[in-house]
Amino acid sequence: EVAPDDGIKNVTDELKDAGLWENTLILFQTDNGGELPLEDPTPELSGGAGNNYPLRGGKFTLWEGGVRTHAFVFSPNSDIIPASLRGSAYHHMVHVSDWYPTVLAALDLDVPTDSGPYDLDGVSFWSAMLGGGVDMPRTELLHQPYNDYWNASCWDIDLENPYNPACGAAFASWPYKLYYGFPGDNRTVTLDSTTTATTEPVVAAVAVVASENVRSTDSPFGPNDDGKICASDSGCLYNIRDDPEETVDLLADGDETYTAMAATMLARLKELSVAAPEPICGDCTDNDAPSDEECAVVDTTGSWQPWE
Repeated sequence: EVAPDDGIKNVTDELKDAGLWENTLILFQTDNGGELPLEDPTPELSGGAGNNYPLRGGKFTLWEGGVRTHAFVFSPNSDIIPASLRGSAYHHMVHVSDWYPTVLAALDLDVPTDSGPYDLDGVSFWSAMLGGGVDMPRTELLHQPYNDYWNASCWDIDLENPYNPACGAAFASWPYKLYYGFPGDNRTVTLDSTTTATTEPVVAAVAVVASENVRSTDSPFGPNDDGKICASDSGCLYNIRDDPEETVDLLADGDETYTAMAATMLARLKELSVAAPEPICGDCTDNDAPSDEECAVVDTTGSWQPWE
């Protein structure tokens, strides 16, 4: 059982007991959108119970319901975060890679010049956030690359997956977001308002909101795309600032302005995708039985963690 409220309280209590609370900055972020219930649940497999309404999609997808997550920043110390900013919201794009330079900026530290073999992807949004969100340090975001290893094709393993995961690419250049290939389960799912509390296990009823402006066409990219949404020559384009629910595909009517914009964004998507390293098979490495040293750490601490 996951009990984040209790867990966060335990951490804050420890910080207060140690006299560190007044000098603490808390960053809290979910990892992805909620996992949707399966469209065709079975007694053995029902999927998740996620509710990302009004956003489309969820975990395993590239839709906003899968990648637009909840986060907050808090400090009881007004010298760290001014009291005037409490309760305010930052409405611009942030990627998980931005936390590293942002935390360094909050500590008044520079990003080390030897921070890794690749240039840093993240940008600090600390000053922008403290400035009331007027500035926007991040203007584009690569959600999923398009290259030799991830070529927007849906293969048999994708089509057979009951979670209907993404097998396409996605790139956002604020405020527009381009999908090239299938973004995954495109449903907008919300819990039925008539569902009542009960002590018995239940499978929640769901409502599915359809979109009239989403195209489903044959794809030129792979042999088994099976008419997946956005798997067309141009893909799909949405204004995620004005239409975060992604209900209106701006390419559906053949507008020349949006068609040209999509072509420019696709070129940028391919440009950013070139340098991607060859993927490592997660099932091909480190499958040996845990060592005595690793097991000793688990016995002592109750969890897996670095042990060397």
